[in-house]
Amino acid sequence: MRHPALRACLSAVLLLAVPLAAAASGRVPKLKVEVIVATANVRSTPAMTGSIISRLSKGTVLEAEKVEGPWFKVTLPPDKAGAAKFGYMHQSVVKAIEEPEAAPAATAAPAAKAEKAAAPKPSAKKKFEFSLLGGAGFTAVDVAKDLDIEEDDLEDWDKFHWRIAAQAIYRLKPNLGVGIEASYQSLYYFYYITPYAEGQDAYRENTVTATTVGGLVDYHFGRYFFAQAVAGVVIYEDSTLFSIGGAVGAEFPISQRLAVPVMARVDFVPQGPSPAALVVGLKVKI
Repeated sequence: MRHPALRACLSAVLLLAVPLAAAASGRVPKLKVEVIVATANVRSTPAMTGSIISRLSKGTVLEAEKVEGPWFKVTLPPDKAGAAKFGYMHQSVVKAIEEPEAAPAATAAPAAKAEKAAAPKPSAKKKFEFSLLGGAGFTAVDVAKDLDIEEDDLEDWDKFHWRIAAQAIYRLKPNLGVGIEASYQSLYYFYYITPYAEGQDAYRENTVTATTVGGLVDYHFGRYFFAQAVAGVVIYEDSTLFSIGGAVGAEFPISQRLAVPVMARVDFVPQGPSPAALVVGLKVKI
């Protein structure tokens, strides 16, 4: 070439054109990226609507094949068959360990906001629980002794027991709660004859009922099973006695706020009737 100055200009243009062409194609040689958030999504396409094909933890380092706008195309570990896998990660969740030769011309802020908006928000923990319960069973009691009568005078009795109750529980931890309970119970039925006057008998028939008030501790084992310990007082028509009780059961969720508890419940009253029942109810979590 006869013009040295022209030859020098053409050489300079070629040297500049090669890296510019590589940058324009998005190819970034030997680029690695590191995850900088707790959990980062890897998507099938370079868009927020792309399906999530993997999730990576903070500190994971991957090779980036190329850059497409604000997205890095990364190489994932091969699958069981040994085939290479690829995905896309947004630049808001990774950082480049080796800077690309040409930075992608894109605005990161809108895409970063979209990524944060797409992340699911953790649901608020429910602290309070209210339950309405009902159950039936039998009462362990010596009817004649409890009524202070002779056993021969007792004509009929029935130890069938039923109860309705309400509980309010405050969650100290996801598996531990404390609360209060109030209930109304039917304990047993009786019918007996007692002397009334000379040559006359009186007949007495009634159902013994009671109201209970107490505190409780509720402990959950895993997602479904739980146990309760209860202590309080039993208020009869003519007396008040101390009682302790316990229950074991399972809780079946029907929505985020509603559940159906089912439990076997036993109460021990040292000086009175002690009922046992199978109880079912409805629980509301707030």
